[in-house]
Amino acid sequence: MEKIGKSNFQLQKNTTKYNPIIMMVLSSLFSCSNELQEIIYKYNSDEYHKKQKEFNISLEEANKIASEFYFENHPDSKEYNFTLDFILDDSYIFCEPGRLYNLKTTQYFLKGIWVNGKTGKVIYKNT
Repeated sequence: MEKIGKSNFQLQKNTTKYNPIIMMVLSSLFSCSNELQEIIYKYNSDEYHKKQKEFNISLEEANKIASEFYFENHPDSKEYNFTLDFILDDSYIFCEPGRLYNLKTTQYFLKGIWVNGKTGKVIYKNT
């Protein structure tokens, strides 16, 4: 009887030693990535111009749609101060002024008005 108790204790001791490793492996297998998997087209690049030709909505139309959307949601505003910096998949992204890129983490903040270049659907994203 006593030997069984010691072997159980020894087994527990060995498994607790590997628990952190098991947890790290499991969390890396089942974790979700929050990074974008879509293709980003930087404004005025060759790839940007090629992608823009696939759209039904021109840049001027998208800008008009975005500004109308902005003024509908901010009726007190007198100025529309968004800039187009990217096309992400099928969306023109008109970013809010301010910090767009974090040099330290190399992340872009795509907070702003997104206009789908194929459908004209407009949404605001706080990303």
